Amino acid sequence: MASSQNTGSPFRTIIFDLGKVIVDFDHMTFCTNLASFCPLPASVIYEHIFHAGLEKLFDSGKISPAQFFEAARTTLSLSIDMDHFSRLWSDIFTLQTGIDSLLNTLHGTYRLLCLSNTNPWHFNWCREHFAVLNIFDDFILSYEEKCCKPNGKIFIQALEKAHARPEQCIFIDDSADNVHAANQLNIRAFIFTSVDKLRQDLSEAGIALTVPG
Repeated sequence: MASSQNTGSPFRTIIFDLGKVIVDFDHMTFCTNLASFCPLPASVIYEHIFHAGLEKLFDSGKISPAQFFEAARTTLSLSIDMDHFSRLWSDIFTLQTGIDSLLNTLHGTYRLLCLSNTNPWHFNWCREHFAVLNIFDDFILSYEEKCCKPNGKIFIQALEKAHARPEQCIFIDDSADNVHAANQLNIRAFIFTSVDKLRQDLSEAGIALTVPG
């Protein structure tokens, strides 16, 4: 892989969040679709899965996919099998417009990592449906690390895979808490609001956004 030293930038590694940065999603899509197999309305499903902490247990690797499904099935009185449930759970993502072009521009000049609070069903779905994820050099996933952002431990794991010092890394996330956690470790971090704004932030940081001729 080409070295970022050739660009004049001090940065070598760029770390991206997955959800709401590389891909967009809507949890309510899942809840609305699941309501067809449940006596409860979508709003109540949302409360049980997301506000009650069940998703957090899944994302942090504290329960397996089978345990997650069984907890949801029991709590929501679902009339659906696990395979169908997992498809509804995962079919909520769309690729952020323009992010693939940006990532392909960065690829080969900077080491690219993806640091995500996610679970195996969501991550595997995204890997299968969004080919741009194949250009990443490595992944740091909460369900594998048994730890979620903004816990500093998962950022330490990211730094171990960065092959660079903290001050040579950039982190992009949609959460201010996660950005603050990165800053605490001397990682330059940007809050993601749009691909256009991210291009501006990266350019101002000295990141090369043109493919060398």
